[in-house]
Formats: sequence, C-alpha cells, structure tokens
Amino acid sequence: PALNWAPRSNGRSTWSNPLSWLESLHGATTRSLLGNLNVSYELYKGLTVRSNFGISDINQTEYLTVPISSLDPTSAFQKLGRSTRGTNNRNNWIIEPQVDFSRAVGMHRIAAIVGGTMQQVETIKRAFFGTGYTSDTMLESIAAAPELRSIDSNNQYRYSSMFARINYTINDKYLCSLTGRRDGSSRFGPGRRFGNIGSIGIAWIFSRENLIANNARIISFGKLRTTVGTTGNDQIGDSK
Repeated sequence: PALNWAPRSNGRSTWSNPLSWLESLHGATTRSLLGNLNVSYELYKGLTVRSNFGISDINQTEYLTVPISSLDPTSAFQKLGRSTRGTNNRNNWIIEPQVDFSRAVGMHRIAAIVGGTMQQVETIKRAFFGTGYTSDTMLESIAAAPELRSIDSNNQYRYSSMFARINYTINDKYLCSLTGRRDGSSRFGPGRRFGNIGSIGIAWIFSRENLIANNARIISFGKLRTTVGTTGNDQIGDSK
C-alpha cells in the first residue's frame, strides 16, 4: 500500500509521514584485520630491549537508497529517487622500540628508558551520489543514475618520536627525573613538523625520614614533588 500523505484541497500534503523511511534501504559491511606483537629480550641483568608492533586494516562499504515511493508525491522537487554508495578504507601500522636500563649501587639507584615511535595511518574514502532515478527498480545500480557525482579523499598521517627518561634515586627518599623527547607529525606545515618537549622533576619522600618513620601512626606516607616542563600534541585534523 502507498503511504498516506494526507493531501489538502490545494494538492499539498499536510504532514511528513515518518513511515517513509521504512521504504529506504540502508546497509553496511565492515571487514577488519587487527594484529599486535610484543617482543622483549633481556640482554643481561638490568638491560632489556623490547618492541611493540601493531597493524590494523579496516574496510567498510555502505549504501543508502531513497526510492520514489518514500517521497511526498505533491512535491515537484521530490519525485526522483536517489542512491548513495561509499567505501572507507583505513590502514594503520605502528612500531615502538624501547631499551630499559636499571642499576642499583648501595643507596643509589638509576633507571633509564630510551625509545621511539613510528606510525602511519592512511584513510581512503570514496562516495558516489546518484540522483534523478525515475524508477525504483534501478536504484540498486549506481551506474544507472541519470546524474552521478563522486567525492574522493586520501589522507595520510605520519608520526615519529624519540624520547629518553632518567630517574635517579638516593636512599629511596630523594628522587630526580629528567625527560626529553622530539616529536614529528605530518599534521603540521613544512618547517614546523618537529618539536622538542622536556621536563625535570624532583621529589622528597619525607615520611621515610627517621623522625617521621618512627611515628608512622601520625603519617604513614608523605611526599613533596615539583615538576617543570613543556608539553604538546598533534590532536588536530590531518593536513590536506
């Protein structure tokens, strides 16, 4: 049965039938491949090399049809069917190597980490918009559209980073931490794609001083810490 649009005496409909969307067809199919590998090896006591490898490949296809049967017959503009087809492919890989070192001599302890990140994300989108269908039986074929328009986009994001962190501790009470890194992102313009970030922090666990440690009922744990540094990120849109 046809949809009821409640036409008035002047030939115009009095409402928009919400059941019209039931005439349209919409579907999507997604295929994905995800993989992750963590590898670590202790060269000797206190020195370990490790790396993380990750990959993902996601492919999505989607379609939407708007048949003539779902349109208001009193509207001259809405007497032709429409069809949309689209694909979205996203490929991502990342490699994160790292070297960990730690050594304790008497009351002194040092721990250091050196590592990096390399990542690439490529997104390919393609959409076809078919309009002007005079028959609903042809909506399944985007090539049969009297008028066809397409949109393509290919965005590639690349990120690389190197970092180092050193922690130095004396008698498990006095701590100092130094961090430095250099990051690069394709999301910034030429000449501004790399930046340096660093910080220094010191801390004092005063609850381990003898005066306080002997009165643990008053304070079980206390720590003072201060840090100074810079920060940043590339959480903006991909450059075109």
